[in-house]
Amino acid sequence: MRKYNNKTRLLTSILTLLVIASLFSTTALAAGEEENGGTIGGGYAATGQIENVGYTSVIYDATNGLPTSDANFILGASNGYVWIGGYSGIIRYDGTTFERLDTSDGLTSGRGFFEDSKGRIWVATNDNGVVVLDGEERIHFTYKDGLPSSSIRIFAEDQNGDIYIGTTAGICYVDSGMTVHVIDDERVNEERVLKLVSDSEGRIYGQTTNGIIFSIDDHRVSELYESSQIGVEKISTILADPDHAGKLYIGTEGDAIYYGDFGDDADHMKRISVAPIENTHWLSYDCGRVWAASTTVAGYIEDGRFYVLSYSHEQRY
Repeated sequence: MRKYNNKTRLLTSILTLLVIASLFSTTALAAGEEENGGTIGGGYAATGQIENVGYTSVIYDATNGLPTSDANFILGASNGYVWIGGYSGIIRYDGTTFERLDTSDGLTSGRGFFEDSKGRIWVATNDNGVVVLDGEERIHFTYKDGLPSSSIRIFAEDQNGDIYIGTTAGICYVDSGMTVHVIDDERVNEERVLKLVSDSEGRIYGQTTNGIIFSIDDHRVSELYESSQIGVEKISTILADPDHAGKLYIGTEGDAIYYGDFGDDADHMKRISVAPIENTHWLSYDCGRVWAASTTVAGYIEDGRFYVLSYSHEQRY
């Protein structure tokens, strides 16, 4: 099996969303490998962090091995597998073969994946709750187990190992005993939660489709802000700084992202232009860089400047 380094995966989820949003309805996969103890290719090559090393992009769809041409999310897992979720089901890729998993135990349409600290894969389905893949074991959570909605979007893990679940109708979490608990807060109970992230200390932050951002401490919503309170365009996504607890990158429907302490207004945050992006759809941290993507453009930030990733070269803005 070809080995994919979890640290060097090249924003496969971002590239998938980028390509799916285009007219081609295909999936882009890119990753790096390890050879002789060193990292080669993948995101490090694409960002120029390795001298004299190039990279290639491969488009997969139903014409060259992928069972389907739709994909919503991709995860490069630590064991080397690439997980692909689409409306037609869950697909696992080992570097050679695409395998569609059977739909038993709720593995129907996939909207998101998360690998927790125990190596378990959490699958967010569009209409069938959550499925946890733990080796050969599958655990299926539905509304009967306490999920506030059967339509799931995102996951995050706190410092205690509790797994938070963002749904189309609020938030819940699963404790170490695999019991579901709803976080009951009228400010978010009817919100579609699109992003959950945790910082270096395990504090949870979330973002909703209405541009609301919030924090979770001790299993409750501790702070909540609307985009207008921050003084930015409608917030479209967030990313926790992996090295500095309490600091976030905030993507907006404009051509900039903002960086600073959670709860600060725009005047106290650093503004980073990501033009030509006009609406940041996703933020991620991979290969030592912050990556940003819209539905048509993907790139990374280095030294406060945005570089667009293309098939032939990078463009600096």
